[in-house]
Amino acid sequence: MEDVAAKAGVSRALVSLVMRESPKVSAKSKAAVLKAAEELNYRPNLLARSLASKRSMMLGVVFNDLHNQYFAEVADGIEQVASRASYRLVINSSHRSVAGERKAIETFLELLVDGVIVLGTQTPWELLADLRSRTQVPITAASRQFAPTSPGVSDAIDLAPATDPHALTLDSVTTDDEAGAQIAIDHLVDLGHRRITHVDGGDGAGACERRVGYRAAMMRHGLDEHVDVISGEFTEDAGRRAAASVLKRPTPPTAIFAANDLVAAGIITEANRLGLGIPTDLSVIGYDNTSLASLDLIRLSTINQPRRLMGQIAAELTIERLNDGRTQAEHRLLRPTLIKRSTTGPHPSVGPTTTTT
Repeated sequence: MEDVAAKAGVSRALVSLVMRESPKVSAKSKAAVLKAAEELNYRPNLLARSLASKRSMMLGVVFNDLHNQYFAEVADGIEQVASRASYRLVINSSHRSVAGERKAIETFLELLVDGVIVLGTQTPWELLADLRSRTQVPITAASRQFAPTSPGVSDAIDLAPATDPHALTLDSVTTDDEAGAQIAIDHLVDLGHRRITHVDGGDGAGACERRVGYRAAMMRHGLDEHVDVISGEFTEDAGRRAAASVLKRPTPPTAIFAANDLVAAGIITEANRLGLGIPTDLSVIGYDNTSLASLDLIRLSTINQPRRLMGQIAAELTIERLNDGRTQAEHRLLRPTLIKRSTTGPHPSVGPTTTTT
């Protein structure tokens, strides 16, 4: 920094301001410093800076699954807010395991990140709360709900009840998955379907709430005898395996509610292989409304989660803890909505109809 300051003809303090992108520096001085830094091949030492300031200006983001486009779209929202606040993102993956998630978080803590955001976390709340209390590093969970109690879907954003004592030290933001599942089943029932199977997400975050919502909606419509849950996970392979089994039954379902869009894609792939038409022989609805769902080749009916908004809120909650010193926990529950496309249609006995986006 001293070399850059000498070459640019400014003080070392001014070089520091430029490297921290301070708005207090004039355009002329900034240009001179950046030119000198480039000629000297100077780069700020982030480790030294973090040791001096006790801030790394980095946020660690743990993806549950790097292959699931949903998490990338949530991360888009995180990056937008973090960049605006001069924070950088470091990304890691848990590979859909609790052990992998714990390892990823520990790695971030060793790198002295200022905060951690976990997407689709499967780690028990008490372990996350323990990490938070031992390190004093804010941990925010996105795509996992603290409380199973649903406040309904009347408002765009509701404050979720924090019934778990560990919720007092952690922030969270997610979609009302129970309500979303009920919206999906209501849509299929409105189309005349009765034999509706749910291929679930196994132990994945949100899977339990979607199972609960599926069962509740089926019972509300008097379809108790048709409740049918196939155990799976949030992957395309799980969808293919489930479809290969359930579609060969003597009396197969006429509609399937998939745990997410990847599962739905796997179901459709296998249904096509078996010679079934979508939606003439089988209706399929997914969950998430990732960019995969809107591709012309699939045009998947699905339940929309406001992915980027979720990421934006997760970043805002984390940065509030860091910059504003907020200590009271916040748990946000977002409203899901139905997106109707081409993979859901009337029960085969009803006849064709027109679907809208």
